[in-house]
Amino acid sequence: MANIPKMTLWYYPLYRSLRPAWLINELGIPEDKVEYKFLPMQSPREHPERQAYAKNVQPHNTIPALEIEGKEPLYTLNAFFMSMRSKFTSPDVKIHYFEVEFDAAQLAWADFRGKVLGPTDPATAPPDSLRGQIMADWEKLGLTAPPNTGDNGVHASASPFEGLAEKMNWLQLDPTTDAFATALTDAGVTAETLKAWTVDPQVMLPGGAGKKGSLFDQLEDMDFPAAVAKCKAINEAAA
Repeated sequence: MANIPKMTLWYYPLYRSLRPAWLINELGIPEDKVEYKFLPMQSPREHPERQAYAKNVQPHNTIPALEIEGKEPLYTLNAFFMSMRSKFTSPDVKIHYFEVEFDAAQLAWADFRGKVLGPTDPATAPPDSLRGQIMADWEKLGLTAPPNTGDNGVHASASPFEGLAEKMNWLQLDPTTDAFATALTDAGVTAETLKAWTVDPQVMLPGGAGKKGSLFDQLEDMDFPAAVAKCKAINEAAA
């Protein structure tokens, strides 16, 4: 055990931190080789400790993360993604997508997600929401099991920008043909920046005194005009 490097496990109770802690214990790593550091995940991303963590350890500001002396930090990002992705990429399955438009004066983006689609958990979705209807009729729809929080029947982009990013990432959309992308271009966002933004990078926050945060988080549930204005401000903050 003399050659085992020192390591630091960043954790927060009730998150997925317990599993790497179990692994460290099962591997018999000596206690003097491991430091456990608490990260206040209940605090906003702008919290000084979380900002330092994002800068020095895990750029996406999620936990757990394991620092090993002399090596790059180890962490998982959406660890469930590959198993979820496999459900839609097998030869015998397919995804149906719809591009929808609505007047923000009549339906806010937040209500489109929260009321038209319904909560993430279909079991709690109102009967008239899409997820509520899928929950009620899952057998008639030919599903093999009731929908749940992981397979809840329908997904909606969290903002106009995420909708654009998903179309660019999954459908190879040419952004010059998209109304929202055109509005961003008119607001001064270059094609290079737009492409970089589609993977949710950490961006400089407007008026944030040098602080960074998730681009997608800054735009969540914003309607078209507000999202364009926020993107413009974020772009200018990075200039």
